[in-house]
Amino acid sequence: MKQFKAKGTVLIFFSATCLTESTLNLMTTQFDALHSGSVIISLSEQIDSDHYDMIDQICLPMSWGFSTVFIQQRR
Repeated sequence: MKQFKAKGTVLIFFSATCLTESTLNLMTTQFDALHSGSVIISLSEQIDSDHYDMIDQICLPMSWGFSTVFIQQRR
């Protein structure tokens, strides 16, 4: 996976529906480098990090059925 660098507060949206646990862990490590206030919105899986607070968790209809949407914010 390619590493990214973000400056300032960012918003990231991704679907974790088909990601492996190791890929999600690698992404979480990179997300931990984001600035305070950054928001992560993910489908199906939340990021597991002590650096993020859960803002909301909702189940929404998608074209394939219902999916849980997690909204987390960097402390």
